[in-house]
Amino acid sequence: MFLSVLMVLGGLFLLYIGSEGFVRGATSLARRTGIKEYAIGATVVAFGTSLPELVTGVYAAYAGRMDISVSNVIGSNIFNIGFALGISAAIFGIKTERQIFHIDIPPLMVSIILFFLLASDGNISRLDGVFLLVSFGAFTFRLLKDRETVDIDEIPKETYSIPVALFVIIIAIVLLHFGARWVVDGGVALARHFGISEWVIGATVVAIGTSTPEIFTSFVALRRGRDELSVGNVIGSNITNIFLVLGAAALTRPLPVSHVALYFDFVSMFFFSILLAFMISDRRVSRESGVWLMLLILAYILGMIKLHR
Repeated sequence: MFLSVLMVLGGLFLLYIGSEGFVRGATSLARRTGIKEYAIGATVVAFGTSLPELVTGVYAAYAGRMDISVSNVIGSNIFNIGFALGISAAIFGIKTERQIFHIDIPPLMVSIILFFLLASDGNISRLDGVFLLVSFGAFTFRLLKDRETVDIDEIPKETYSIPVALFVIIIAIVLLHFGARWVVDGGVALARHFGISEWVIGATVVAIGTSTPEIFTSFVALRRGRDELSVGNVIGSNITNIFLVLGAAALTRPLPVSHVALYFDFVSMFFFSILLAFMISDRRVSRESGVWLMLLILAYILGMIKLHR
């Protein structure tokens, strides 16, 4: 048990260092290539911070722990909004541009609706997985083709060159990966010590562990005044979790989805996403809204534990 605690603490340290590098590298890449900052946050950063979910989801499906694959995605998406943005908003407050609502929210809603339709028969098949992966490719292409003209004189001196920025991002991905694995492995060991079910483990301990990159990255981005990068990271990560993580996991092995999961956990994820959409449409997530998001997370955890005993 002591070793598990050390793994969690060590993982959190790696996640913080990795998220610092990710924000700096991604911001530099956006400035140098002319890709808008929110697009970088919703693609490059979102993919990097979703790597823990991807690795965990695929491995869990391969090992026959499909409940963890599905509950990890749902739980991570809820924690990304309720906790990653919630705690960041409660501390800093978040300002957003209207374009994020028009560009990022529609694909988020589409991904959630597709998730429901594909899982409504109680199973996400390999063919469903292929469809989700193709959707992820289309989403990524749509964002990255939206560029601006770069004025070299306007680029701050502290901005990394493209090769250095890519190198920093790669190193950050490695740190985020190992940090998340330590947090997840240590957290699961602690949870099993107290006899918690696999779904609850996936939707809480594993979800929190794999969401820590988003939590740290959003926090660091806001501390550096990169509000759009923070919001884009969370929205993009949630889309990536459904399209890429679920798609890859389903391609590994078909994923069963219970009625309880579909009509409680899924509905909870949809509810949090709708809340986020309303907040972004107002161009801000206030400190009060951040506190409410965190309280709603606690309500979700209590309800989920009661239903998934």
